[in-house]
Amino acid sequence: MAKPKKGQTIIIRSHDMINRRFYDGFDHKFLYRKAQTLMFLVKEQERINEMVKQAEQAHEDDTDLPLLSQDIDDKYFERLRAEVYFCEMHQFEGFFALLLAVFQGIPHWLYLTLYETREIKQAVEHYLAGNITAVTSGALSTVEGFITHTVYAGLSPEERLGNSHWDESIECIDWIIKRMGERYLKAEEYNAYKHGLRVLTGHSTFAMQLNDPATGTPQGTPRVLWESEDSVSFLDFEDKGEGKQAVVEVTKHFNPQESFKHIQIMQLILDEVMRIRRAVLKHESPEHVRLIIINKDELHALRKFFTLSLTV
Repeated sequence: MAKPKKGQTIIIRSHDMINRRFYDGFDHKFLYRKAQTLMFLVKEQERINEMVKQAEQAHEDDTDLPLLSQDIDDKYFERLRAEVYFCEMHQFEGFFALLLAVFQGIPHWLYLTLYETREIKQAVEHYLAGNITAVTSGALSTVEGFITHTVYAGLSPEERLGNSHWDESIECIDWIIKRMGERYLKAEEYNAYKHGLRVLTGHSTFAMQLNDPATGTPQGTPRVLWESEDSVSFLDFEDKGEGKQAVVEVTKHFNPQESFKHIQIMQLILDEVMRIRRAVLKHESPEHVRLIIINKDELHALRKFFTLSLTV
């Protein structure tokens, strides 16, 4: 699309009409449904295989079928799991952009159409640094103010009186934004994925083995330090100083279960954002407020930290 150039005036007939049109029609569950479908396929491998075989038997001409049993192998499910991981990155970018939309001074739909990825990354960096003033274009200065305004449409303190879990909910939402924001900023592989699926996926093991001092040949049993059924490998650059950049192959382990859990939590928050914003646009008062309480220990247990870079 042709974006407005600097200095050009944007003509908008009705700011509110665009927002109402967007919030009435926007399917905020689109990526969540995609992730649900992917995880179902991953968890029901045997059933999927059997269903595909039955479909082939029921059709005399299987060329009409979009999926054949010969297409399904370990790589098929491996890449479905990787799609869950990248779906998390996609969801977070859209999720955070939707939160930021309220500070832009233009219809939310228009902002979500025009923003560039670097803007989201800069805003995430400011958020992680606690610079809420920069995130909100000077409108707010505290994390509670940011979450109250973006998730709960600025509900007043009087509406929260007596709710002892309000502070816990604010802290949990802040915690999950920071957790996912850090992952998003470090996910250089997401850029490689977007630019033509230029990532490798699969099982990955990192092990160490002693060498014979005299011959240099490996001896004994390798000691596995990190291993994962799921990993992504991609090319990146490493600064070597003096104006030199080395090309490196980076391998990162990931857990699709963790990614799906993050997507589920974002969906809970998005449900609240959409419900309250729709009510406000209709000049109605939300019937209730859903608090977001997160089991952090459960998420910590799903985390995989290993990343390895090798010069190529």
